[in-house]
This record gives sequence, structure tokens and C-alpha cells, in this order.
Amino acid sequence: MWLPQYSANKRTRIDFGNPPSVAFRSAKAPHSSRRDCFSVFPQLTTFALFGAAMITARLPAQQSAQEPASPAVLPADDVTADIPAAPLQIADHPAGELVLEADWNDRAGRENWELTGGGWDWPTTIDPPRLSLARNASDYQPPFRSPLHLALLRQPVEGPFAIDVEVRSTQADYDHRDVCLFFSYQDPSRFCYVHLGKRTDEHANQVFLVNESDRVAISTRTTEGTPWDDGWHWIRVAHDPACGQVQVWFDVLDQPVMEAVDLTFGPAGRVGFGSFDDTADFRKFRVWRIDDSGSR
Repeated sequence: MWLPQYSANKRTRIDFGNPPSVAFRSAKAPHSSRRDCFSVFPQLTTFALFGAAMITARLPAQQSAQEPASPAVLPADDVTADIPAAPLQIADHPAGELVLEADWNDRAGRENWELTGGGWDWPTTIDPPRLSLARNASDYQPPFRSPLHLALLRQPVEGPFAIDVEVRSTQADYDHRDVCLFFSYQDPSRFCYVHLGKRTDEHANQVFLVNESDRVAISTRTTEGTPWDDGWHWIRVAHDPACGQVQVWFDVLDQPVMEAVDLTFGPAGRVGFGSFDDTADFRKFRVWRIDDSGSR
């Protein structure tokens, strides 16, 4: 049985080893045509780290060719050397070409969404508009054990793509306090989702697959938990269906907080957000298209 190996060091990411294999069923790309994901997501993987280093780099004055190189010496009153590189914020860095930004202020914008569970409230006069998951109780009974509250964009998204949303958990604190993001959604029995839970175990804070059975963790890497509080937080999920790579960021782009590989479903699926059984507010939902070259 595949189980994660946990780390006692809170600062160390947990390596879950290799996930169980999953079947690849794509209408467009045979198994042999999978490409290297790092050619698709360079700005979502190496760009953030490289950019942060370049932003804070201090270049010494140009020396003449005759002068020997010498170590740069900062003036005594220059304290910037002790300031760490500022993390790149999700909100400030596009993932690609913006193809959708949710507008919940009018009826037309709301009709683009399918809400499941009965616990949702549309915004009234709040700016920016938010969609609130206000009640824990759900009238939805999924065919297999999986989240009870879903807000899904009606039109499918074809990858590679990324989705962002700003979230505020309104749930009283406990170990499985959570928010979920959905992708590759085919129907209630077949989809993937990211569960950002307060404390990691085999049922929380992982990437999950629902494929005509109860959800199964497919994470190859995660953290010890998502640091939920009462404030707003940005989440980004990027997925390339051609090679299966899934990456998740929380607030900053220094490194993914979760990773997975899934080739179960085809190149297109619905996306959205929600929770297994908790309450939360959502706003500024965005969908980005990432082209095959990885350029913005």
C-alpha cells in the first residue's frame, strides 16, 4: 500500500515518493507523444526563483580590464545586504494569457457557473464581488467519497492552463480545515482536485483523483499543512494534461506547495473551487492559457 513518508522537520517539504500509476486516456495525444512539462511551465517553476534573484541582485561598479577583480564591499550604512529577496506574489505575476476573469456582479456572469451543495450565496454590493460558501450542510450526495461543495465553470478548459483564486477560509480552526480547487472535471464520478487542508494526512492537504471510486491521493510532494487563518490568500494550480504535471502554489511563487502527475483524463475538463465540507469566501477567479513554448 502506498503511504507518504512524513518529515519531522517543519521546514522540510515531504516527499511522497512515486504515486500509484494511473491509466492515460487522451482523445488527442497518445502515450508516446507526452512532452517534457518543464518546457511548458518554465515561468511557473524556474522563473519565480530566477526572477527573485535578479530583482535583488547588486552589481558592483564596472572595473577596467587592467584592474584585478576584488570582492564587493558594501558601505557600513548599507543594510540592504541583510534583506532577503522578496517572495514573488501570485497576484502580481500572470501565469500566461488571461482567458477568463470571473464576473459575478450580473446575471450573465453568474450563469457561467454551476453551484453544487446548496451552501452558496452570491454577492450583493461587495467590491470586488465574492462568492461565499456560507453553510457547511450540503444537499449533494456524490456517487463516491469526494467534496460536497463545488462551484464549477460551465465551459471546459483545455490545457495547459493555470487557475488562480483569492480565498478566505471562514471555518473555525481544526486539523482538516480546507479549501478545494477542481480541475479535469468530467462528471461527478471522474475528476481531480487539490485539497488544501490545515494538517496533512492521507485524506488532507493533497492532490486527489476521483475515478469511479472514492478519492485517492496522488501527490508526489506536499507540505505538513496549509497555514489557514482569517485572512485572504491566493492559490494557483497549473496543469498540463499532455504530460500530467500538476503544481500548486499558496500566496507566493518561490516553490510549489504540492506536486502530482495525472494522465487519467483527456486534454479538456471543467475547473472550479469549493470545499469538502467547510465554509469560505472566494473572489478574483482567473483562468490562464499557457502555450506550448511556455512563453507569456
